[in-house]
Amino acid sequence: MSARGSGTGPDDIATCVYQHNWKVTGGGATTPWSSGPQSGLRFDSSKSLGSNFYDQGVIFDRVVPTFSYDRAQADTAGVANHIYDALYRPQTTYPSKTGKVIPGDIWSGKRPLHRNWTNFDAAAAEVARANRNAKDAACQGLSRPNDTYQCDEFPFASTKEGAGVGDGNFSVRYVPGAENEQAGRELGSWYGSDRVLHNNEYGIYVN
Repeated sequence: MSARGSGTGPDDIATCVYQHNWKVTGGGATTPWSSGPQSGLRFDSSKSLGSNFYDQGVIFDRVVPTFSYDRAQADTAGVANHIYDALYRPQTTYPSKTGKVIPGDIWSGKRPLHRNWTNFDAAAAEVARANRNAKDAACQGLSRPNDTYQCDEFPFASTKEGAGVGDGNFSVRYVPGAENEQAGRELGSWYGSDRVLHNNEYGIYVN
């Protein structure tokens, strides 16, 4: 993109639909035109993706993006194990809740996560505030191993499905602070590289 578009909203979004059409010529004959499925593109000039990413970009908008962590990756292992339990063994997580179902694992039919960009508008700021307050309250029920640990939450604070929803379908756990911070950097970098904007849905899994 050589210049900003004239889209809508804080992210300056514009979309288009395209379709492939083809015919084949050979052996002295030509087939009728055939039409492929429609696909879509989304253009944006968002400022929500951080300074390390261009503020102009385009994506295919008819797929659900996915993000993952790996429990074998040492620098984020504590967070990866926490999210693994939250997604696949929610009954083992804190705070306890009968029938807890934590969203994110879209391949098992669970609800996707939706990014919440705090600076999008007043409603987004309120979601972030509610997530933070609910997480902090829940963390008070856990013992902190030492001052190097941080209270991790899932779904992420940067989602609309975070602890602030108030339905109890979330988890908190103390993890090594360095791992929590690295996991946050990786998530933020992925938001940027895949251009995951405010309210965009995505799935997450853990290896």
